[in-house]
Amino acid sequence: MKFSLETVRAVAQMLDEAHLSEIVVESTDETAPTRLLVRREVVFAGSEGAARPAQAEIVLSAAEEQAIEDAEIAASQVTILAPVVGFFRHAAKPVGEGATVRIGQTVGVVESLRVPNEVTAPASGRVLELLVQEGQGVEYHQPLFVIEPEAETSPVEA
Repeated sequence: MKFSLETVRAVAQMLDEAHLSEIVVESTDETAPTRLLVRREVVFAGSEGAARPAQAEIVLSAAEEQAIEDAEIAASQVTILAPVVGFFRHAAKPVGEGATVRIGQTVGVVESLRVPNEVTAPASGRVLELLVQEGQGVEYHQPLFVIEPEAETSPVEA
């Protein structure tokens, strides 16, 4: 069992709302037992008379850490979606994995009822994955490409 980022946040919120110092959540999955420990360290006023803020410590298994890291990476990537239902065709100059694209560049076409619908890059960057093949049927909003945007580019929603 993997704990999602939402689960970790929910457990931390329960800790705050219930004014607890520690919560332990354990999975019952015998094949992959997982334990989530969320602990808050409360520090009282020192000799200076000022209270220091409480700190929360979250101890995650390697699987949860990897899931959170994967979610952060995915959040920084831009996915180009199919604008309509139809058949995917490459642009005149095919764009493959590792290629660099510019914002607004046509990266493919989805043909629907013999009408070509351009697929453009919503951000400049490097193509990480090409998720469909030439001539493949695609659904509305089906992911077609995954782009790692350049640092100075702010992605536009596809």
